[in-house]
Amino acid sequence: MATRKKTDEIEGTPESESTEPLVADASTVDEEPAVSSETVEAAPVEAVLVETPADTVEAESAPAPRHEVIVVDAPVAPRKRGNRLLGIGLALLGAIVLAFLLAVIAVLVPAAHGPLVSDPVFYFPSILFFIGASLVNIVLNRAGWWSHIAGSVVVGLIVWFGNASFVLLSEGMLTMNQTEANDAFYAALFAPMSIVAALLSREIAVWIGAILARRGRVMKVRNIEAQQAYEREQAELTPTA
Repeated sequence: MATRKKTDEIEGTPESESTEPLVADASTVDEEPAVSSETVEAAPVEAVLVETPADTVEAESAPAPRHEVIVVDAPVAPRKRGNRLLGIGLALLGAIVLAFLLAVIAVLVPAAHGPLVSDPVFYFPSILFFIGASLVNIVLNRAGWWSHIAGSVVVGLIVWFGNASFVLLSEGMLTMNQTEANDAFYAALFAPMSIVAALLSREIAVWIGAILARRGRVMKVRNIEAQQAYEREQAELTPTA
């Protein structure tokens, strides 16, 4: 009996020992492949999430920057300032002064034998002065003092010869013969009031020329400064290489 019992224990021990490890091995074999397959499938997902930076996602979702366009007006070339308008205004003022002076002379000097103030012929020198002085001032513009002195002589000649011509026309030159027309023209040309009107016209034109010459120097300086400022603005806007 004792021998049989030992034999049973010897035979039973291996069976129990061999059975349990086999079951354990089967479970181990079944569980290990499942874990490895899940690890293989989950690894790429974790790698993608790690490799994608947050800055890249924010940059893709951020709106595109706007380009602002700044419009700059191009500088306008300055206009050269002159004395033309002022010259015309002073010519009109000079014509009024000339008419006043001639009226005073006609009243104070009866021997001058000039036309009366009520006679339209009396205003011929003043009209001619305005025309002549305006033309001379427009041409000379910003010229110097000596140019205006020469221009005043031109104004005096316009008043002198023009007044004699107007007087001749007012006396009916078309009905005269050549001799009568020449006599009437020279009589009007060398009349005392005609000569006085020419001299006064020249003197008034000289003073007007002095004012315009002085202002012309100022205008030249201002024009140069304006041109230099314009060139500086152009250089600032022009791109450099």
